[in-house]
Amino acid sequence: MEHGRRLVLVYTVSRRKRCGAWTRKYLDQQSGCQDCPADQWSTGGNTPMCTRCPDGKGVDSGQGSSEENCVWKPCSAGQYLDQQNGCQDCPADQWSTGGNTPMCTRCPDGKGVDSG
Repeated sequence: MEHGRRLVLVYTVSRRKRCGAWTRKYLDQQSGCQDCPADQWSTGGNTPMCTRCPDGKGVDSGQGSSEENCVWKPCSAGQYLDQQNGCQDCPADQWSTGGNTPMCTRCPDGKGVDSG
């Protein structure tokens, strides 16, 4: 009889759902291991949900395993990318096409624009 209980316990443990830690997936109890949506990450295992990237940062769907995978999103025209603080408006009389440019360009002499 003792032998039979051990078999049941082993069977129950083996049926638990779990995602491998290397998978970058979260565990949905209904449908199993799922990729996190864009701009979210997961450490895998039996994590029941994904964690959002900080504001202004993102990661492709299913590609994030930690917050470190979240990168700054491209900036809009009139902004530059500050690696510490994200997108910042260009100062007055400077411009940028946006994207991941690290600095704004000064307008030619006699020409100017408002900040941002």
